[in-house]
Amino acid sequence: GNVIFEMSKMGCFSIGVEINPYLCKIASLRLRENGLLGEVIMADINHLPLRKADVFYMYLWPSICRSILKEVMNASEEGTRIIVIDCSIPELDLNKVDFIRVNGVIRIICVYKCLESALNEKEDITNKTRSLGQS
Repeated sequence: GNVIFEMSKMGCFSIGVEINPYLCKIASLRLRENGLLGEVIMADINHLPLRKADVFYMYLWPSICRSILKEVMNASEEGTRIIVIDCSIPELDLNKVDFIRVNGVIRIICVYKCLESALNEKEDITNKTRSLGQS
Protein backbone atom coordinates (compact mmCIF):
# COMPACT_ATOMS: atom_id res chain seq x y z
CA GLY A 1 0.00 0.00 0.00
CA ASN A 2 2.83 2.43 0.70
CA VAL A 3 4.21 2.34 -2.85
CA ILE A 4 0.78 2.87 -4.41
CA PHE A 5 0.12 5.71 -1.97
CA GLU A 6 3.42 7.45 -2.83
CA MET A 7 2.99 6.93 -6.59
CA SER A 8 -0.56 8.28 -6.41
CA LYS A 9 0.70 11.39 -4.57
CA MET A 10 2.96 11.99 -7.59
CA GLY A 11 -0.05 11.87 -9.93
CA CYS A 12 0.36 8.30 -11.22
CA PHE A 13 -2.65 6.05 -11.41
CA SER A 14 -1.46 2.91 -9.67
CA ILE A 15 -2.98 -0.52 -9.25
CA GLY A 16 -1.82 -2.77 -6.45
CA VAL A 17 -2.50 -6.41 -5.75
CA GLU A 18 -2.68 -7.55 -2.13
CA ILE A 19 -3.66 -11.02 -0.94
CA ASN A 20 -4.22 -9.96 2.69
CA PRO A 21 -7.79 -8.56 3.09
CA TYR A 22 -6.82 -6.35 6.04
CA LEU A 23 -3.87 -4.73 4.23
CA CYS A 24 -5.98 -4.34 1.09
CA LYS A 25 -8.68 -2.48 3.05
CA ILE A 26 -6.13 -0.23 4.80
CA ALA A 27 -4.43 0.70 1.52
CA SER A 28 -7.77 1.42 -0.19
CA LEU A 29 -8.89 3.61 2.72
CA ARG A 30 -5.63 5.60 2.67
CA LEU A 31 -6.09 6.35 -1.02
CA ARG A 32 -9.74 7.34 -0.61
CA GLU A 33 -9.19 9.45 2.55
CA ASN A 34 -6.46 11.41 0.78
CA GLY A 35 -8.41 11.85 -2.46
CA LEU A 36 -5.81 9.97 -4.50
CA LEU A 37 -6.30 7.99 -7.68
CA GLY A 38 -5.40 4.36 -7.44
CA GLU A 39 -6.83 0.96 -6.82
CA VAL A 40 -5.95 -1.96 -4.59
CA ILE A 41 -7.25 -5.34 -5.71
CA MET A 42 -7.55 -8.18 -3.23
CA ALA A 43 -6.27 -11.18 -5.18
CA ASP A 44 -3.55 -13.76 -5.52
CA ILE A 45 -1.08 -12.40 -8.08
CA ASN A 46 -0.59 -15.94 -9.40
CA HIS A 47 -4.22 -16.03 -10.57
CA LEU A 48 -4.65 -12.50 -11.89
CA PRO A 49 -4.10 -11.56 -15.54
CA LEU A 50 -1.84 -8.51 -15.77
CA ARG A 51 -2.58 -5.48 -17.92
CA LYS A 52 -0.09 -3.43 -19.88
CA ALA A 53 1.87 -1.04 -17.68
CA ASP A 54 4.79 1.34 -17.89
CA VAL A 55 6.21 0.01 -14.61
CA PHE A 56 5.83 -3.26 -12.72
CA TYR A 57 6.90 -3.10 -9.08
CA MET A 58 7.31 -6.39 -7.23
CA TYR A 59 8.10 -6.88 -3.56
CA LEU A 60 7.50 -10.61 -3.45
CA TRP A 61 9.23 -13.85 -2.55
CA PRO A 62 11.76 -14.79 -5.27
CA SER A 63 9.76 -17.90 -6.17
CA ILE A 64 6.65 -15.76 -6.76
CA CYS A 65 8.61 -13.27 -8.88
CA ARG A 66 9.79 -16.16 -11.05
CA SER A 67 6.32 -17.72 -11.24
CA ILE A 68 4.72 -14.51 -12.58
CA LEU A 69 7.60 -13.45 -14.86
CA LYS A 70 5.89 -14.84 -17.97
CA GLU A 71 2.75 -12.79 -17.23
CA VAL A 72 4.84 -9.67 -16.58
CA MET A 73 6.72 -10.14 -19.86
CA ASN A 74 3.48 -10.70 -21.78
CA ALA A 75 2.12 -7.41 -20.39
CA SER A 76 5.37 -5.55 -21.14
CA GLU A 77 6.37 -3.49 -24.13
CA GLU A 78 9.76 -2.17 -25.09
CA GLY A 79 10.79 0.35 -22.42
CA THR A 80 8.62 -1.13 -19.64
CA ARG A 81 10.46 -0.99 -16.31
CA ILE A 82 10.39 -3.90 -13.87
CA ILE A 83 11.38 -2.91 -10.34
CA VAL A 84 12.07 -5.66 -7.84
CA ILE A 85 12.94 -5.33 -4.14
CA ASP A 86 15.29 -7.84 -2.45
CA CYS A 87 15.22 -10.23 -5.40
CA SER A 88 16.90 -10.45 -8.77
CA ILE A 89 15.63 -11.80 -12.08
CA PRO A 90 18.64 -13.42 -13.74
CA GLU A 91 16.65 -13.99 -16.93
CA LEU A 92 16.59 -10.22 -17.62
CA ASP A 93 19.38 -7.71 -18.12
CA LEU A 94 19.87 -5.55 -15.06
CA ASN A 95 19.57 -1.82 -15.82
CA LYS A 96 20.30 -0.37 -12.37
CA VAL A 97 20.89 -1.44 -8.76
CA ASP A 98 20.33 0.80 -5.77
CA PHE A 99 20.15 0.40 -2.01
CA ILE A 100 17.75 2.00 0.46
CA ARG A 101 17.46 1.80 4.23
CA VAL A 102 13.96 1.07 5.56
CA ASN A 103 13.53 0.91 9.33
CA GLY A 104 17.23 0.15 9.73
CA VAL A 105 17.19 -2.64 7.13
CA ILE A 106 19.07 -2.25 3.85
CA ARG A 107 16.93 -3.20 0.85
CA ILE A 108 18.24 -3.91 -2.64
CA ILE A 109 16.36 -2.36 -5.55
CA CYS A 110 16.90 -3.93 -8.97
CA VAL A 111 15.58 -2.10 -12.03
CA TYR A 112 15.18 -3.87 -15.35
CA LYS A 113 14.22 -2.26 -18.65
CA CYS A 114 12.47 -4.42 -21.21
CA LEU A 115 14.30 -4.31 -24.49
CA GLU A 116 13.15 -5.64 -27.84
CA SER A 117 15.57 -8.58 -27.51
CA ALA A 118 14.08 -9.65 -24.14
CA LEU A 119 10.55 -9.42 -25.47
CA ASN A 120 11.50 -11.59 -28.45
CA GLU A 121 12.86 -14.21 -26.05
CA LYS A 122 9.69 -14.58 -23.92
CA GLU A 123 9.51 -18.33 -24.52
CA ASP A 124 13.17 -18.75 -23.59
CA ILE A 125 12.61 -16.74 -20.40
CA THR A 126 9.62 -18.93 -19.54
CA ASN A 127 11.72 -22.09 -19.95
CA LYS A 128 14.58 -20.66 -17.83
CA THR A 129 12.08 -19.63 -15.15
CA ARG A 130 10.58 -23.10 -15.08
CA SER A 131 13.99 -24.69 -14.57
CA LEU A 132 14.92 -22.19 -11.81
CA GLY A 133 11.68 -22.92 -9.97
CA GLN A 134 12.43 -26.63 -10.00
CA SER A 135 15.95 -26.36 -8.56
